[in-house]
Amino acid sequence: PIAERNSALSASSSSAISASWAPEITTTGASSEAAIDRTTSVWRFASGDDGALASSALLTGGKLGDIFGRKKIFKIGLVIYAAGSALTAAAWSVPSLTFGWSILEGLGAALIMPATLSIIANVFTGEERGKAIAIWAALAAVGIGLGPLAGGLLLEWFAWPSVFLVNVPFAVAALLLGIR
Repeated sequence: PIAERNSALSASSSSAISASWAPEITTTGASSEAAIDRTTSVWRFASGDDGALASSALLTGGKLGDIFGRKKIFKIGLVIYAAGSALTAAAWSVPSLTFGWSILEGLGAALIMPATLSIIANVFTGEERGKAIAIWAALAAVGIGLGPLAGGLLLEWFAWPSVFLVNVPFAVAALLLGIR
């Protein structure tokens, strides 16, 4: 049905933007309650592994979707990604920052990304499938392009945790849009 297709595309697109919008922070940091060292080297260390983990686990995430169901893995990935974002925003040490950012967000993205595309491929057929995949890819590209700009604006106006907290509403919206 059309409503199911719109729901699948909306949820997938929302998560594609969120998962691809992880700006790299290379600043000495704005003020924060978290008592962690905000040097560039710490940020680079903590942020360096999320993409590597997500990339290396994409095939596993896709296989888990085949075994347990794409929608279920998609939702689990969203929860893991949102939890990683929230933990990173509340980081109290470099290990907590690394665990939230590199491990949880990386694993969540590895579950989300293959699930979104396979859900779209299974819900849409024919010409609609091509349009849906084009929308998904375009929104992911928009997220990648606007991420650093949005991250810079958030850092200019708010403390550094805002860069991570902004992911949580996207994840919640994707979960709500994908309920059916």
